[in-house]
Amino acid sequence: MIRKVFKDIFMSKKIFLCSGFGLIEMIVAISISLIVSYGIISLTVMQNRENRSLAEKLSALELEATLISTLNNFATCSFTVNQSGPLSLDTSLLGTSIPPVFELQKVYAGVLTSSMVLAEVGVPISPFTQKLAPSSIRVENIIDSGLPDMYSAELHVHYNNDKRVRPIKPSRVRITLRTAGAGVVKTISGCTGGASTISGSFCNTWNEDPPGPNSAGCVSPDNGFCHIPNSESAAICVISGTDDDTMA
Repeated sequence: MIRKVFKDIFMSKKIFLCSGFGLIEMIVAISISLIVSYGIISLTVMQNRENRSLAEKLSALELEATLISTLNNFATCSFTVNQSGPLSLDTSLLGTSIPPVFELQKVYAGVLTSSMVLAEVGVPISPFTQKLAPSSIRVENIIDSGLPDMYSAELHVHYNNDKRVRPIKPSRVRITLRTAGAGVVKTISGCTGGASTISGSFCNTWNEDPPGPNSAGCVSPDNGFCHIPNSESAAICVISGTDDDTMA
């Protein structure tokens, strides 16, 4: 009887000692949990960064599309470029190691300082990308278009890429600068979006031209139609601001 009691007590103690997790097992379990948690957190952080990078890229592309559409207007483009007063272009510096570059503070959507601002140095370009703001806005890459008093250029909106997940390329818009003056230093009198010359086939939808578009496709600027009589075989149509009757 006594032996049976001791046997029962010993067996119950053995069962108690063998139940649950040991110290080493607990350490291993905690370590595995920490590793899994770290992986999940890292994946979440990485996904958030990629989402932010995508949002910034889309915002920059959207701004570029808006600038292209807005600066096609001669008056708006001219006001933006000359917002601080008429600029002077030293044509002797074109193609040199110190080409002319014009720094702008803002790009406007209209012809008044009270107009909506599309881009401003140091100000986020979108409420959804608060950390993406232009570091500079410049008119650069100015070259002679080969046409009198007209120069091809690009308006660049640069971004600070120091803290970017992915580098953001500048938003670029091709523009044509109009100048006035007979000397080497000319005054920029205005500008419009797009290149100064366009090669190809053109619309026949102005004045006496037959109804367009022509058989080869139609290329038309926002500020007016190309006008070359019988332009089915035309090689170059010059777009000069809002002048619809400029012919090469």
